[in-house]
Amino acid sequence: MKIGVLTSWLSHRSGGLCESVSRLVGSLQADPEYTIKVFGLADHCTAPESERWGPSMVSFPTHGPDSFGYARGWPALWSPPTST
Repeated sequence: MKIGVLTSWLSHRSGGLCESVSRLVGSLQADPEYTIKVFGLADHCTAPESERWGPSMVSFPTHGPDSFGYARGWPALWSPPTST
């Protein structure tokens, strides 16, 4: 089963969510029947903390003011695949 986890920031900028979501993902990854991907916003603290997420992390850099958290790559996730 494929599971996508959507969270705000992938660093401690998200407060306690970073810790709780990363532990939830770790628990789910222990089951080989699950394929987990974690989607979230990247900031300057995301790279040093990427070990916490492992290969399941899909991060999006933000543009504009940090408080806004606009990421250009998000819309592509929700677009239906195009056939060629």
